[in-house]
Amino acid sequence: MGTLRSRIMPLSPGSLVSLTGRPGGTYQVVNVDATSERVWVRRWPLTMRRWPTFSVGLDQVQRLPAEHCA
Repeated sequence: MGTLRSRIMPLSPGSLVSLTGRPGGTYQVVNVDATSERVWVRRWPLTMRRWPTFSVGLDQVQRLPAEHCA
């Protein structure tokens, strides 16, 4: 699975990710908390309705390939 640093480095606010427990959904990273190994995300794309922000474990996040983010 890699070291904590190698898992966090590719993630930054604005990155688009998928969650292992929620197939088919796209989420935007809002914040990465390295101390607690939590990532704060919200649904993507944003709509007029506000999507709530929630945290998930770093092990549940997979960065999406660049072509999916265009």
